[in-house]
Amino acid sequence: GSGETPVAVAKQILLRKEKALKEKLEQLHKKQDVITHTDRAKQQKFPIVAVVGYTNAGKTSLVKALTKDSSMEPKDMLFATLDTTAHLGKLPSGLKVLYVDTIGFISDLPHELVESFSVTLREVVSADVIVHVRDASHPQCFAQAANVMRTLEKLDVPDEVLDQVVQVLNKVDKLPSMEEEVDSTPLNPRPPDPVNPLIEQSLRGGGSTLPISATKHQGIDALLCQIEQSVMKSCNLRKLALTVPAYGMELSWLYQNATVCSVAPAAKNSNVNKGLEAEGISSASESLVVTAILSEPGFAKFSHQFGRLVRVQHHS
Repeated sequence: GSGETPVAVAKQILLRKEKALKEKLEQLHKKQDVITHTDRAKQQKFPIVAVVGYTNAGKTSLVKALTKDSSMEPKDMLFATLDTTAHLGKLPSGLKVLYVDTIGFISDLPHELVESFSVTLREVVSADVIVHVRDASHPQCFAQAANVMRTLEKLDVPDEVLDQVVQVLNKVDKLPSMEEEVDSTPLNPRPPDPVNPLIEQSLRGGGSTLPISATKHQGIDALLCQIEQSVMKSCNLRKLALTVPAYGMELSWLYQNATVCSVAPAAKNSNVNKGLEAEGISSASESLVVTAILSEPGFAKFSHQFGRLVRVQHHS
């Protein structure tokens, strides 16, 4: 109203902006809830692999290398990614996953920003696997990594997911000597404050921290194999060799509801084929060995529908 001081007017303007931002935040909450529920309602849900790390650690470059998406343009700057983006990729077996490139973490996140930050990281909380990217060339590599893990705790990421975080040391090509241990003490000085044992375990990864260079494509194949192993465990997936009739509905069902890794004619003299022939189901020349990845519910459904017509071997 009239007679108000400039400070009072400015305060009212800021309050209105704050209210508008909170409303947008709530709308984002609802929108992401709908997306999450819709995705989980689908019969076949892509496993979610969240890529997290300190800002400018090379997350976008890594997602580009993992997905071979040449359209992504990483930037060498702080906060280059200001929102989460999703990118479809394939693991060595052919299993499709959704990589989520997140906003970069920062040190000492103010309490009033935790809610806003958590909204942009909802995909991390519900991720099946988390890949933690660390800048091996940064002098505060360990301290930054510890901050990321603490922030994940604040976001209520489940302990079982935190316990299986895939630790990645990026930018090893920028180290003075590639022959030196990339996780050595000079690069990763122990923080002075106590570290949660679970955080410590995830940071150290039991010796499984993978050195890579996303821009040079060094170590990417090994990382893909590690991600696949983690996804299989987290999502309770099974890799099976299924001997099925060549002209039935089994193969079509598997292509629609599972990840088919390979298909080959069954060996004519295999014990599996002899068993099939004994039941009059199929001759050896009409059988196929299908290596496929299925979820537990998917395998139960497949067995219920086609159990009598197939032979199953657990894939090593």
